[in-house]
Amino acid sequence: MLQRLDSSHNAFVGSLPELGTLLQLELLKLSENKFSGNIPPSLGSLSHLIELQMGGNLFSSEIPPELGFLSSLQVVMNLSYNNLTGNTPSDLGKLSILEVLLLNNNYLSGQIPSTFQDLLSLVKFKFSCNNLSGPFPAIPFFKEDEFLQPY
Repeated sequence: MLQRLDSSHNAFVGSLPELGTLLQLELLKLSENKFSGNIPPSLGSLSHLIELQMGGNLFSSEIPPELGFLSSLQVVMNLSYNNLTGNTPSDLGKLSILEVLLLNNNYLSGQIPSTFQDLLSLVKFKFSCNNLSGPFPAIPFFKEDEFLQPY
């Protein structure tokens, strides 16, 4: 069974094929292509996934809340440098063992969800170059003694 899929740094175009049936997948790297359209909500069923790299594409949907079901996601969720819109789903706050969350350079709006206070393993969070607003959240991982990039 397929456990690692890396098709990054190519010139693939169009919508993603159905990947939610690859239930043993641990690593999914699709960065730096020209994928467009929606990020499939079915990716949330990849319960063994520990790394998700989808930055540098042309995705133009909202972030599916189902990505919050990726309870094994630990290394990184990279959705940066796309055209993602809408609010950041509060369900991403369920990714309690995630270490790196990259949402920068999109068109995300609204507030950073208060559920992000549960992202206690996070050491890097980039959300610059979006349309975020509202109060800056009181999130425990913003500590001076940790490496964190909020810009």
